[in-house]
Amino acid sequence: MRPVEGGRSENIRVVDVGGTEWTFGYYVRRHRNPRPVLRSGWRRFVLEKELKVGDRIIFERVDGFPELYRIGAKKRIHLFGQVVWTDVL
Repeated sequence: MRPVEGGRSENIRVVDVGGTEWTFGYYVRRHRNPRPVLRSGWRRFVLEKELKVGDRIIFERVDGFPELYRIGAKKRIHLFGQVVWTDVL
């Protein structure tokens, strides 16, 4: 994501591993903790993918498309007493 001034919103385009394109709004807080915050579109993605606290999200740039990102998600499950990370489609 390109740098955004504190308090200003931007949209980013992402495509998930299943090929679905999403648009997320994000901004950087002006004051305490000036990190990017995902907003519009993010909640719908989380609900559709059934993500929970502790799941992992991976963003990466798509080669040849500087304004497009690929998003992946991994869910933590317990299998035979072991923690296993599975890809979310």
